Amino acid sequence: RGRRRVRLRKRITPPPEVIAQGTPAILEYLRNQAAYHTQQLMAGAAGGVAAMFYMWWFGPTKKPDPGMSVNGVLAGLVAITPACGWVGVGGGLIIGALAGVCCFWGVTGLKKLLGADDALDVFGIHGIGGILGALLTGVFNSWSMGEAGKNDMLQEICLRFDFLNNIGMSMSMKVDPPGRNSI
Repeated sequence: RGRRRVRLRKRITPPPEVIAQGTPAILEYLRNQAAYHTQQLMAGAAGGVAAMFYMWWFGPTKKPDPGMSVNGVLAGLVAITPACGWVGVGGGLIIGALAGVCCFWGVTGLKKLLGADDALDVFGIHGIGGILGALLTGVFNSWSMGEAGKNDMLQEICLRFDFLNNIGMSMSMKVDPPGRNSI
């Protein structure tokens, strides 16, 4: 009997190369890890609260919906994933809140607009949230998160999306050239 000890499942231990550098490097590593975890927690919470209030104020039933709030938490976590380590905690809050609202639109409006049969709302949450998080990484990029802080990061992300789009277009042109199968 007695008191049960609660153990953490995973400890935040610095890798050996950080330990070899001494105490200042270890403290910096632990500070960054705490900031990463706080950033993820805040983004998920902001997404859930934003989705709940958006559903409450603008939703079809004008009532807070727990299911949509859970979707907002998931949307905030999905959106902060590309930005983790590149934005600060404040940026994580804003990205999470925007993801909660945008993914609400992805789950309700975009699904109706496309006529998609997405029962689990996978694209509305993961697709829209991932794209939004990738683009907002460049907007909220800051020097306060380690080696981050490239000023032209948003431009670089957009160029990479454009590059991938061009690769996809060229591959589809090679598979089915125009004019060959036309009637």
